[in-house]
Amino acid sequence: MTDVDDIIRRATQAMCDQNFAQAEEILQTGLQSFNDPEDHQIILQHLAHLYEHPLNEDLEKADVYLSQRETLYPSASTALACAYFLLYSRRDNQAARQWACTAVRRAIEESDLSTIYSASALGGLIAAQDGDEVATRAAMDRIENLIDAADGTICYGDAVAFFESLIKIGGDIAAKAKGLAQRIVPNIEDADFRARAEAVAFCK
Repeated sequence: MTDVDDIIRRATQAMCDQNFAQAEEILQTGLQSFNDPEDHQIILQHLAHLYEHPLNEDLEKADVYLSQRETLYPSASTALACAYFLLYSRRDNQAARQWACTAVRRAIEESDLSTIYSASALGGLIAAQDGDEVATRAAMDRIENLIDAADGTICYGDAVAFFESLIKIGGDIAAKAKGLAQRIVPNIEDADFRARAEAVAFCK
């Protein structure tokens, strides 16, 4: 029996080969085949990714699948996916910030430390761009509280862009960002993000 991991693997390979029609067929077949809510929302998320791809972009379709996921499975991770989509695909900073706040609130209710961390980083990045110092500091505090958490699901590199933006602000905010960046460096697996975190941590 085909499992959801196999569906995603084959769809991802088709996307890498720029065979987007095949990727959609694989994902749509999987969507009809699985009844487990977790599997279902994973496939919906990948359908959204399919239409966010620069060579296959159809943001209206991506929005449909994200909205369907939110309607059927409202969760912290779903809200965070909406926030990423709105910020990086729709370029709608304020809507993205609202969804990031929703993601943090839901994640706290769900004890989802990984999403608290990533949503705080995303929301903090937008707050810093908006000049909202209170929200920026609150995001930094939430991230600081999670850096030493024994949770292997946290993607520590998600805070790098946030910290990079804080260096430009200067003052004690920049100093704290440098200290936090130094602490997350050992936990970042991706070499590029680790190098960027090191650049923040040791910038003059």
